[in-house]
Amino acid sequence: MSNRPCGLVVLHKPPGVTSFRSLTAVKQSFGTRRVGHTGTLDKFASGVLPALVGSASRFSSFFMDLPKTYIATIRFGRTTTTLDPEGEPAGTGPLPRPEDAQRIAKSFIGELQQLPPDFSALHVNGRRASDIARTGEKPALKARAVHIHDMQVLSSTENELRIKVDCSRGTYIRALARDIADQLGTVAYLTALERSAVGSFTIDGSVDPEDINVREHLQPIEDFLHQLPAITIRTVPTSMIDAVMGGVPLRPEMFVQPPSQLQPEISALKSETGEFLALSEFDGTAFRYRFVRDRDNT
Repeated sequence: MSNRPCGLVVLHKPPGVTSFRSLTAVKQSFGTRRVGHTGTLDKFASGVLPALVGSASRFSSFFMDLPKTYIATIRFGRTTTTLDPEGEPAGTGPLPRPEDAQRIAKSFIGELQQLPPDFSALHVNGRRASDIARTGEKPALKARAVHIHDMQVLSSTENELRIKVDCSRGTYIRALARDIADQLGTVAYLTALERSAVGSFTIDGSVDPEDINVREHLQPIEDFLHQLPAITIRTVPTSMIDAVMGGVPLRPEMFVQPPSQLQPEISALKSETGEFLALSEFDGTAFRYRFVRDRDNT
């Protein structure tokens, strides 16, 4: 069918390296520039960074919807412009009582409106918020709904709180630290941040981006499509594979189990042997291809 790489490598991004830079060795190893990640990790942070290779990179936005788990160390009593160790000093405040810090932190479990940090990759009127902030201006960011599924206090002292956070897409842990401190009447910043999981992908199954054997860690994209709640999986019979790969307009009868009723959906089309073929979308009236998997080597 296709010999081009199409899958996922779970990277363990080290601190001090950007998420984009972490992909360089992977691109070189696979001989392709078509490698994307599933959600930026701050430069100072470390942890799980799933990398999508080849046609699988087109699934990036779907993987971004997976829940994340972080382990963060919050330092109270001072803050920085970036809310992390890389920023300039930006103020001081009193140290809270550890029991108060624990209580307030746990109160953030649930849905909340979170204002992203000024230093973020979000765009405001076509410009990155971080670029605006570097000029001394304050970017006009708006609060967004995020969900803290769970939070555990791992340790607590007078000036530090170490927490484990399970959260939704779009949650900024730097902003969470800022807001916890604000409720305590003080300021704070993150001294350490590790993303320990993205969906079912964990540190234990990750590999260093510079690992010379990174190709051996490529996992087929087919193995993970069932984790993406926005995608319906449909099977195409062997007799229809060439038609699908050739972009022939899709009809329900081209599936192994033609649906009796169709609702709008995004479908991952797989062969009877389980190989991913294409991503399609049904808008309520007709199917259209989002993309078809690459067929040949370059």
